[in-house]
Amino acid sequence: MDTINFNPVQQSPIQTSGGSKTTLYIVVFFLCVISTTVGVFYYMLGSKESENARKLAEAKSEEEKREIQRKAELESQKATLAAKEEMLKKAQARVDAELSEAAKRVREAKELQRKAGDAAADAATKQKEADEAMKKAEETNDANAKKLAEEKKKLADEAAAKVAEAEKKAKEATDKAKAEAKKATDLQKRVDGAEAKLKGKVFEAAAKYGAVPGYIDNGVWKDVPVIRIGLSAQKTNTPKLCARAARREGVLAYGFRTDKHPTKNKRNTCFIYKKGARIKFEGNGDDEAHITGCAFGGNPKTQCHGYPGVTMYDGAFFNGSQRTETGIKDVKYVGNSWNDRISSVKVPKHTILYLFKDANYGGGLTWTAGPANRILTGGWGNNASSFKIQYI
Repeated sequence: MDTINFNPVQQSPIQTSGGSKTTLYIVVFFLCVISTTVGVFYYMLGSKESENARKLAEAKSEEEKREIQRKAELESQKATLAAKEEMLKKAQARVDAELSEAAKRVREAKELQRKAGDAAADAATKQKEADEAMKKAEETNDANAKKLAEEKKKLADEAAAKVAEAEKKAKEATDKAKAEAKKATDLQKRVDGAEAKLKGKVFEAAAKYGAVPGYIDNGVWKDVPVIRIGLSAQKTNTPKLCARAARREGVLAYGFRTDKHPTKNKRNTCFIYKKGARIKFEGNGDDEAHITGCAFGGNPKTQCHGYPGVTMYDGAFFNGSQRTETGIKDVKYVGNSWNDRISSVKVPKHTILYLFKDANYGGGLTWTAGPANRILTGGWGNNASSFKIQYI
């Protein structure tokens, strides 16, 4: 069974949905906040204008008048900015509540998927018992054995029905969670856009990639070269390619220099932040030359996501004992307690798991690219002794 593989706070493209009640509530909310804020603002502005008029009347020279007017303009701009910032704070609080609810739905859906997996494992066990009982009954031609086999068959059928019902509930919950997450992230993007306008610049090149404009001056680890796509000629870097380069290096955050960078040979180039650093950075709305983004998802404003984890199970249906590994790993030997015991694996997005039959990466090789949940078959169940994890 597939698990949910999305993050409710990850940025997604805006799609309008006509008739959305939530959108209507947000619009009404914004209107209420705006009306209150504007009323207070104009009251304060009227008081300031009266005071400035008095100062102008008392001014003794044209130069003094110009200085009074200049200061009045600056104060007016500051007051407008403060009023809009207050409006955005209240809007963000509402969006945070929507995101929290979306995250709750995701957790509920994952729990239902876990229960569906347990039901599937139980059904498989009961079916196996029923098959064995029927085989024994046929061999012995014993009436009691046949009766027992029929009872076990009935239990297996009931368990199979429970699996179907559990999977149905899990799918419904997953669909609902995805819809709520999409709605919440769309609202977040609208607020982010309003915040960018407040700073005087909408830097679409950053927002489009779930990134922020600017960079952390003392956080750069190293530059990375222009990336090749397969065997083709070199391509101009993009933030997506920079994120890929960061993942390959096992780094959580990347930087991108845009075509507006003042140094010509630095334009459209990548750099990556220190290994393991979960960047948290509000961004600099006035910087058109740099972007800072997250390699594995998230947004620098709230903090980049950590390394996704590969989970291995000794049960064939993602049950039993489990171990989770994060980061780029080369494990020469899984250890005596896990040798020849891995039966199923869950591999997240941007991740590849390589399994080897022997220690030190010897014997046969099989690999799984995420996002994927895989039951190991074809001679691979309980037959791995070493592994490697890479990010792409």
